[in-house]
Amino acid sequence: MSKMRAIKQGLRRVLPLWVLDRYRRIAHGGTWFDYQDRSRQEVFTYIYKRGVWGRGGAKFYSGPGSDEEVTAPYVAAVRRFIEMHGIKSVIDLGCGDFRVGSQLALPHVSYHGIDIVAEVIDHNERTYGSPTVRFSCLDAVSSDLPSGDLCLVREVFQHLSNEEIGEVLVRCRKFPFLIVTEKVAGPGPLGAPNVDIMHGPFTRADTGSGVVLDAPPFSERVVATLLESPQADGKVLRSVVIENGNAPSL
Repeated sequence: MSKMRAIKQGLRRVLPLWVLDRYRRIAHGGTWFDYQDRSRQEVFTYIYKRGVWGRGGAKFYSGPGSDEEVTAPYVAAVRRFIEMHGIKSVIDLGCGDFRVGSQLALPHVSYHGIDIVAEVIDHNERTYGSPTVRFSCLDAVSSDLPSGDLCLVREVFQHLSNEEIGEVLVRCRKFPFLIVTEKVAGPGPLGAPNVDIMHGPFTRADTGSGVVLDAPPFSERVVATLLESPQADGKVLRSVVIENGNAPSL
């Protein structure tokens, strides 16, 4: 580590956050935002308010990864899974703008969307809430999760650190079935899966890696690959199924 970098890291540890903010905004401009110094709720609230993942036609936008042309294969596969396994209740972690979840909130299935951004959840509840569709503002890393037959985690882990992913996985052991969908750098095995990052808008796939749950440090028992969907950028969206021992085998 260079001497200058060591000095900067030392200052980060001792200076109040407001002092660092003021310096950065003077040095880099008034819109400066340092993801490293922020909580998960602050980071993802900023992402939605500033349109870091883009701007859609609605009040909130979860990014192009939730556009219908991208999500159609995933929606079809999850619907088949719901019907095949008689799923009656779905928990959707990181439900975001509800464009994907709205296609999985079937008439005979109760849907519960979870997100860390309060404004997104308030909007969803006012706009889409019904007797079978509800939303809660929770941090899946640190909060107890509601019960359900199936938990969906779609392109959420890729924005969290390995430690945070591990915490969510522990909380997800209560669900009979867990379907996790993540973007990886390309088809086939990765040279370096699960490269650690801090929480924020970027992903491991951007660095040639990706979240692979049956590889260390997670080593989860993945029982099936539900779907592998090639993307226009050469990456792959991979959906895997985890059973937690309290459901019939696939």
